[in-house]
Amino acid sequence: MTHLILWNSYSAGDSGRFDPNFKWDCSNYSPNRPLGPHQLASFLRSFGYKIRVIDFCSHIKTKDLVSITEKLITKDTIGIGISITFLSNSEGESEWIIKARDILESRYPDVEWIMGGNRVARFRNKLHWKIFNGYAEDTVLKWLDEKTKEIDFRKPFDIKNSKTHYLDEDFIQSGEILNLELGRGCQFKCKFCRYPLVGKTPGTYTKFKDTIKNELLENYERWGTTRYNFIDDTVNESKEKVEDLARIAQELPFELEWVGYCRPDLIWAHRDTIQTLKDSGLRSATFGIETFHPEASKKVGKGWSGRRAKDFLLELKQIWKNDITWLSGMIVGLPGEPLEELDEHNYWFMENEMYCWRWSPLIVYKNIKDRTWLSEFDINSEKYGIRFKEDGTWEHDSCTFNEAYAKAAELTKFAKFETKISGFTLTEVCSTGIPLKEMMDSREIDVFPFYRIEQELDIMVKKYVDFQLK
Repeated sequence: MTHLILWNSYSAGDSGRFDPNFKWDCSNYSPNRPLGPHQLASFLRSFGYKIRVIDFCSHIKTKDLVSITEKLITKDTIGIGISITFLSNSEGESEWIIKARDILESRYPDVEWIMGGNRVARFRNKLHWKIFNGYAEDTVLKWLDEKTKEIDFRKPFDIKNSKTHYLDEDFIQSGEILNLELGRGCQFKCKFCRYPLVGKTPGTYTKFKDTIKNELLENYERWGTTRYNFIDDTVNESKEKVEDLARIAQELPFELEWVGYCRPDLIWAHRDTIQTLKDSGLRSATFGIETFHPEASKKVGKGWSGRRAKDFLLELKQIWKNDITWLSGMIVGLPGEPLEELDEHNYWFMENEMYCWRWSPLIVYKNIKDRTWLSEFDINSEKYGIRFKEDGTWEHDSCTFNEAYAKAAELTKFAKFETKISGFTLTEVCSTGIPLKEMMDSREIDVFPFYRIEQELDIMVKKYVDFQLK
């Protein structure tokens, strides 16, 4: 019996899109399984529904994907679902979806097709789908209840007690890096940010300490998992949260290692967390620096970056050495920041061997009705001096979108990218012992690590398909 089948895909990533000579788009080749379908499945199973997730769908041959899916379809199957969060095609369904669906739909006309993810509202569908926007736990549960005539009272989804439970059929491999959601939302409201639940009250939408610990223990005991990508807008949103993670790490029967998003200004404000984060198992962080320009940093809501970021990053590098690395995310085209100043910042990254950094152009949407989530810049663009041209791209007194895009491409030729080898951000590249200058001169970072990822993914997918087709 299977009520719902969820296809999990792997086609996202913009790590190389600004450099025509960049060989691999590393996010496309990371065998790190997106969490959403597995978390949704775990929640729905708690109400008695039989849910199966098929991983690596975008890398499975059509005939194999159809065969694996058919093995799961029963008379009780209500639908087949696809998440588009990690699909790179924004103009319509990817070919692998269309081909597999065409075959299955002709054989099982009564099975419905549903679509979810964080950008469903702006996905131009070629096919008919039942759409679920954004967080879908409660809405998909309601839909299933209506289909099965269930009328029991349903307690709504609560991230505090939420736990992702993988099945034996998911074929989790020993040593595989898993995603674990610590919480939702962010206490801050950066003007460019489109994540939901921004500006939340401190302490809300955060998973309980015991729930996190129990999930870590279960995955270790069942799969041998010790390394994680923590899904959280701000892992270090409070000193207490970091201390809880450190306590959990010390209580586990294995060495916990994790990567995730952190705010360097909070580390600076709570200096004792420099050590506590290390004790918690942090191995690599993503820092949203965005800009070093005083005026631009104030406009986006990160005034600290324009005043203190460079000095503190140098200090943090001295303290953490190579034990903890980070990616610095930078935005090109912020209002008030001249493009020509960015060359100086790019040189500063290289001169000081700042691990990894990434330049991306500012994105502001003109047509906001078909977007799932919006930023302050999207909603009140005129307030920040942002205007839209006839072609729909933005401009302001400092530059246009096309100029920002071109500058991002120029800077990217010298920048180091976020790399996800086996889904473990940065660490395996930054701890190779190869000096940054040598690595950039030889361009090894553009070739070898991503070749490894492709090979690793091919091996993983073959094992997975063979297991599912048994």
